[in-house]
Order: sequence, then structure tokens, then C-alpha cells
Amino acid sequence: MKSLAIEETRQIVDVLFKEFISKININGISWELEFITHEMPNLCFKQLTGSMVKQYITGDYVAELPFAVYYRARAASVNDVLALSQPLNDIATLFYKEERSNFGYLKTVLPEGVEPQKLRMTSTPTLEDGLKNNTAVFKAIYTFRYRKGK
Repeated sequence: MKSLAIEETRQIVDVLFKEFISKININGISWELEFITHEMPNLCFKQLTGSMVKQYITGDYVAELPFAVYYRARAASVNDVLALSQPLNDIATLFYKEERSNFGYLKTVLPEGVEPQKLRMTSTPTLEDGLKNNTAVFKAIYTFRYRKGK
């Protein structure tokens, strides 16, 4: 698979995070870009390496841009830890609703020529590094798939 140009990745991530994901309200929890803060609870968006998955003779192509969302919160018991995956599942539900609406909102904010195709959770929430100092961090992977026309 061919890597995406850094400028394109930056442009898509900028719009996806600033205009869509950071506006998702999960119990009033603040969003961060790339770095988890000490504030708790906290949601963090981290981009991963995107790639072209299909290229057409016309120059159009289909690309996938995976990203991780981390959720950090206090957890004093096993029940707390189990409940911490819920916000990441809620995000997946919101993505599913956006996709089912034929990307009604995303189409209005994405750059011209970018046609969203899928926005899904591709790896379920997992506990990162166990429970430390009554704090837990969960991570889920999501993928944004789009077609880019020339």
C-alpha cells in the first residue's frame, strides 16, 4: 500500500478532528490532540499512518486513515475499569450514525473532492498498561475511509 502525502493527511486529520470529532460530547469530557493530559477524565485523538488502498486510472484513489482514541479516567475497582470502555463504544455508535446518514455532516466540512465512505471502529477498546494509581487508559482504533478525486 502506498502512503498518503503528509499534507493530505494533515488536511484530513485537521478537519476530521477540529470540525467533527472534537465536537462530540461524551459526558462533557475534554478532547486533546496527540497528547493525553493529566486532566481526568480525558479523551485524546492520535493519528496513525494512512495509506492508499485502491488507485484508479483516472487518478482518483481510495485511502484509509486510521486513528486511535484514548480515554483516561480514574478507576478504583474492576467495575470502574469495565465501564471505562463505554465512551469509546459510544464514539463508535456516533460514527455509525454519521455513516448511516450518508455522512450528512462530514460532507459539509471535508475538503472538496473528498468523499467519505466509511468511519468505523476497527479495534475494540483495550486497557493500556493495566490499572496504575487508580487510573486506567483505554484505547480503541477507528478508520476513516474516503475516495479522493482529482
